[in-house]
Amino acid sequence: MDWNNKQEVLEKVGENGFNLKFASDRLKNNPEIVLEAIKSTSYALKFAPDKFKNDREFIMSAVKENGDILYHVSDKFKEDKDIVLEAIKQNGRAYQYASDRLQGNRKIILEAVKKCGSVLYYLPSKFNEDGEIVMTAIKNNGYALAFASPELRNNKEVVLEACKNEIYSIAYASNQMKNDKEIMLFLLKKDGSLLQLASKELKDDKEVVLTAIKNDPHALKYASEKLKNNKEFIKEATKISSFSLEFANYKFRDDKDVMLIAVENYPPSLELASERLKNDIEVVRRAVEYNTYVMKDEDDNEKTYQDDYVFDNLVPNKIKEQYPTIEALLNSEKEITNENP
Repeated sequence: MDWNNKQEVLEKVGENGFNLKFASDRLKNNPEIVLEAIKSTSYALKFAPDKFKNDREFIMSAVKENGDILYHVSDKFKEDKDIVLEAIKQNGRAYQYASDRLQGNRKIILEAVKKCGSVLYYLPSKFNEDGEIVMTAIKNNGYALAFASPELRNNKEVVLEACKNEIYSIAYASNQMKNDKEIMLFLLKKDGSLLQLASKELKDDKEVVLTAIKNDPHALKYASEKLKNNKEFIKEATKISSFSLEFANYKFRDDKDVMLIAVENYPPSLELASERLKNDIEVVRRAVEYNTYVMKDEDDNEKTYQDDYVFDNLVPNKIKEQYPTIEALLNSEKEITNENP
């Protein structure tokens, strides 16, 4: 490696800015080389000659390439509004390296949170109460809601905006907002598991919980005990997804009405049934009957075929002994009907 060869050094400092320290003195005095190193890491400025560190025009070019360079420049440049603005435009986090005076400049703050919403964390507290600044921040990063004032975390417009950007930011909203049905319905349509963050009242709201289950069948585990014990509600939930039955009151595994819905919706859910219902011919037959799959034939027409998974793996041997084939089991309904006209 020839550290006095411009092309070779350009390549090396581009890979790792720290390589600038190995460059020849001649190339360390080349602004193109130094800027290339700074693109890779702001620390490269440490290895540059003092003439660059004190050159406003060079520093202006440097912050446009890497805003973090503001951390390494002299105080006079941290106090230079134009340089600070350019640094922030490149990297919003550069705000934290500006002088105390400029950190209180509203124009600079707005530019910083527009580029990087999490900068809200570094602001003087009075700006966390500023609606425009907070809205600008959460439009960039919904999680910035965590750093807003309590009043703004209780503001529906602000919270909705944050959730539109990042649904999980609801974790930082006020309890009152977590009890807002419109907000929670919006979120649950995207991720049903967020029901766990809802208020006690909303966890007992049928519409809210069913919305969650449509997105995530496991969401029922976050519902109120009252709903988990409500047969009509569990029937509705099971129609949406048989998996929700896993989180309902255990008694429904021995409820024939509920299990008939469950196995019709998802036949392998027969496995969740009580021992009594696993041996109930009507429940078992319903599970086997709906255990089908669809394939396209040679003419590209969809055709339904009988699957043997439930019959082979979940139907009790006692029933198989009486009805040794799927066809025999499915025809058992006709036999029972004929015996009981």
